[in-house]
Amino acid sequence: MLSARVDEDLMEYVRATAYETRKSKQEIVAEALALHRKNRRAEAAGDEAR
Repeated sequence: MLSARVDEDLMEYVRATAYETRKSKQEIVAEALALHRKNRRAEAAGDEAR
């Protein structure tokens, strides 16, 4: 189970998504974190290009 404190609304979204996709909660959070990191890197690269 996730060890970090997570907002209850976000946790409910993760639960629902896990049920709908048949993925584990950990998989969903890992995918979300990877996407977040990718977006932050893209934003940083865009800021450097200015």
